[in-house]
Amino acid sequence: MKLIGRGIDFVNDWLGNIACYAVLIVTVFMILEVVMRYFFRRPTLWVWDMNMQMFAIMVFLGAGYHIYKRQIISVDVFYDKFPPFMKLVSDIIAFLCMLIFLGVLLWTSYDYALRSFLIREHSTTAFGPPIYHLKMMMPLAALLMILQFTKQYFEEFANYFKTRGANDSVD
Repeated sequence: MKLIGRGIDFVNDWLGNIACYAVLIVTVFMILEVVMRYFFRRPTLWVWDMNMQMFAIMVFLGAGYHIYKRQIISVDVFYDKFPPFMKLVSDIIAFLCMLIFLGVLLWTSYDYALRSFLIREHSTTAFGPPIYHLKMMMPLAALLMILQFTKQYFEEFANYFKTRGANDSVD
């Protein structure tokens, strides 16, 4: 089981590091667009589309990475004051809510991506790049988030019971 957990961590870490480069590409594209538009009076057709695609890649691939790095938002004002059992209950509720949300996202985005892939969908802008590959990233991102949340919550549950067992033997 630990091997599977390390594999999930590795994939999300690897994809998150790739997603970081999308920020650099977006920055270079924006600088290029500003220079072309304001210095040469020759705006580009493709920069807006490419920036939207790079942003989508950054969000979809970076989502599991942020969960892996535990950089998600939580309300620590209340959580920190809870006793260990209430923290566990709170974690279970949060996990179930996230599982339902991400399960629905996976289910609906899979159909959405499949239809887009089957027709080889393109953007309707003047540049018109393909977008089906981006839509295929949505179910992938949902799956990676489900796997990462599941792995982390099972680790937290195991740690709670391991700590509880150690505390029970001390008492």
